[in-house]
Amino acid sequence: MYDAATLRAAVLHFERIYITPTETLMTTKQKGKTLADFKGIHDRNTVIPAKIRAAFAQMLTEDKENWDYEMDFVKRAGISMADLSVFRELFQAHVVEARAPGRSVGTTRRIWFASPKAAAEARG
Repeated sequence: MYDAATLRAAVLHFERIYITPTETLMTTKQKGKTLADFKGIHDRNTVIPAKIRAAFAQMLTEDKENWDYEMDFVKRAGISMADLSVFRELFQAHVVEARAPGRSVGTTRRIWFASPKAAAEARG
């Protein structure tokens, strides 16, 4: 059905794509994984603050006085409200608690500012 040249070409094509030569495996040295690599992937105390800082950096690129309501900030950072509640104290300088005019005393909203300076100005 297939001639010898076609079969040889198919085998060479298969070897080129799917089989890695032994020389390459022996000469390529894999980089070791460090403890920092592990923590950057699996440690919540490293991952969540890093995501929050990345969200601040993204907000700063948009505007130096940029702000988000807490729920929007959680979505931007890609974390959960539970995670944010654990680490909120670390970033208290970025948070302003505000109440909308005409609302009852118990309804305050947390607003996250891109920079602590802007948050301080918003506090007055």
